[in-house]
Amino acid sequence: GSLPVDFAWDFDDGSSDVGQSVEHAYAAAGVYGVELTAINCDGASTITVTHDVTVILPPTIAVDPLSLHATQTADALTAQPLEICDTGDYTLTWELGEAPDLPWTSQDPITGTLEAQTCEIVDVYFDSTGLALGDYYGDFEIASNDPSAPMTTVPVTLTVIPMVEFVYYDLEDVVQAGGAVYLSGDFNGWDPEALAMEPNGDFSTFAVEIPLELGTHEYKYIVYTDTVPSGPAHWNWLQSYPGYPPVN
Repeated sequence: GSLPVDFAWDFDDGSSDVGQSVEHAYAAAGVYGVELTAINCDGASTITVTHDVTVILPPTIAVDPLSLHATQTADALTAQPLEICDTGDYTLTWELGEAPDLPWTSQDPITGTLEAQTCEIVDVYFDSTGLALGDYYGDFEIASNDPSAPMTTVPVTLTVIPMVEFVYYDLEDVVQAGGAVYLSGDFNGWDPEALAMEPNGDFSTFAVEIPLELGTHEYKYIVYTDTVPSGPAHWNWLQSYPGYPPVN
């Protein structure tokens, strides 16, 4: 009969094996020169064959941001983006679900297929219609064919806050018809014309409703006649919590 043959494998990543049929898993992507050497029992005959093997990354999911939080008043609808990416070298398929069922949020789209090294934006909507003040919690669960992360969890929070009425009484500044009062603060970026306050009939009071996080807020108001400030900005603080409408 034929002489027995020994088989030796070199996988070009620092590992090796013996046997006619072997299995090997690579830890990193790349091109590897796999070498097989066949030797008969007395070593009289040796044959070596080398073959390049290209190893690619599996589909790899990445999401941004890692969590979502919306703060809004009751009966409001807001939207935020959630980016889903495939950072691997193979096509990623994904499907988004909720845990538990979250009636105050919706998403579009909820399934997708991504080519390698591409991303997709999911529009996430927060709807506080009919909700009581308070915090609402849940998770998005994104199932995918990423072998290392078949399920990705994104925590989701909605905070429903009261709408606060801010009233400015025209006691120090004379506001003529056609003039205006603007309110700015830590809630709208300090732009002196960020929030126009609506006057009453005789321009003695100006009011606006603003959504505020609970706590203390610093603000300023400035009076304009036509387009020119009629005085310096006035600084103050207001408190925001249920049952306390701030009045200045």
